[in-house]
Amino acid sequence: WNIRGECLQTYTGHANWVWSIAYSPDGTTIVSSSEDQTIKIWDIDHPQALDTLQLKQPYAETNITGVTGLTSGQIQALKLLGAIEN
Repeated sequence: WNIRGECLQTYTGHANWVWSIAYSPDGTTIVSSSEDQTIKIWDIDHPQALDTLQLKQPYAETNITGVTGLTSGQIQALKLLGAIEN
């Protein structure tokens, strides 16, 4: 945005809500974090991300199919942390 409130550039690439944005001190780079659990690094002059960092969930791809002794709430929490169930 410029001082008159006009949009100068749109950066697209996150698959969910953007939580935060930070500018580098020299104003050439933007870093954004999203609910899609990625962090993207952008050159301010180009709308394509330079790099994408994927946050690894603590139980990413842990198969909990047939697990016993857990409540449905505990199973749901594990899924939110990356566990999978076939």
